[in-house]
Amino acid sequence: MLCLGWRALAGFAVTGLILLAVTLVSMPGCLTDYFVRLPPILHWLQMESPYNWGRQVTFQSFWRLLIQGQVRGDTILAVKVLWWLSSGLFVIAMGFAVRYQLGSRSAISRDRLIAAAVASMPVLMPYYMDYDLLLLSVPLALLSAEWIRHPTAITRADRWLLAAWIIFCVETHFNPGVAGGSRINPAVPLLAVISVLHIARCFRPASTADAASVSDNPPFAPAA
Repeated sequence: MLCLGWRALAGFAVTGLILLAVTLVSMPGCLTDYFVRLPPILHWLQMESPYNWGRQVTFQSFWRLLIQGQVRGDTILAVKVLWWLSSGLFVIAMGFAVRYQLGSRSAISRDRLIAAAVASMPVLMPYYMDYDLLLLSVPLALLSAEWIRHPTAITRADRWLLAAWIIFCVETHFNPGVAGGSRINPAVPLLAVISVLHIARCFRPASTADAASVSDNPPFAPAA
């Protein structure tokens, strides 16, 4: 929406209102359940019951597991402070990336910003399960599309990013067990590295020729 203007914003608003209306009609009372009943359920699940923090891929899970382990009980203040500071740094970094790309009509720049936003979600959100990592196929697809179409524009940092993605994809198969046994959730620092590298790509200018070629042939355009 930031890159494509009011039409994209209008489309988002119309779609959101339709989905909200359908939800309220088909499941009356669901919003009340979400805002009123869900918070105590989540508290019971995470704080009052044995909970595998290794299945969470957030800064909250990383610091909670490292400092408190798998024990029951509320999250202590030190964990909350480290969690908020860590996520805050990425909020600031994404803010600068958005500000840099604000109003950009370059398709490459737009896709880099989308990839960075989606890749950064686990380290920005307080609740992000390991099965939600399927959403990370979006930044991978966007990175792959740019790599295939513009191989000469690929830098050493992009190769490091690809290596980080490969390591992360392999590690996720073992992450819950590793995190439970070592009190270290390795998926989170790996995601932080991936997020930093994707955000850094947002500050690299895309040439006019590259932007035009991608605009004429977007990554997910249907075949004629």
